[in-house]
Amino acid sequence: MSVPHSGDGAPRKNSVTWPTPQDAVPDTRARAAQRRLRSLVEASQRVTGELDLEHVLRQIAESAVALVDAQYGALGVLSSRGGLEKFIHVGMPQDTVERIGHLPEGHGVLGAVIDSACPIRLRDLNTDPRAVGFPENHPPWTAS
Repeated sequence: MSVPHSGDGAPRKNSVTWPTPQDAVPDTRARAAQRRLRSLVEASQRVTGELDLEHVLRQIAESAVALVDAQYGALGVLSSRGGLEKFIHVGMPQDTVERIGHLPEGHGVLGAVIDSACPIRLRDLNTDPRAVGFPENHPPWTAS
């Protein structure tokens, strides 16, 4: 990291130059980690710059989708009564959303995530016995 200086030799305020990934990190895995970290910082800046809760939740979901290079994703907000109070989805075309119909209620695998308060990683959601309640027109959920 270097601090740029003005013409008189004094450091310029709020100006920091970070080394490029090629200069600083020769390892491909480290470069990928550095890109992910930068994505997280950018996502944090987008989220903290907004005060509307709905917009913040959408920004979080969009940032998560971009971070893991997913086609689509969702974020659920739990209700104090149990189940979901809000369900924000991103990345699906509007016509697909309309064909799916009702939003999730927190059953099946989603219910298991809510109950355990832990992430569940699945390569193919459709093969899990908890995968119940998916509407007929729901797109497939698989990991690559």
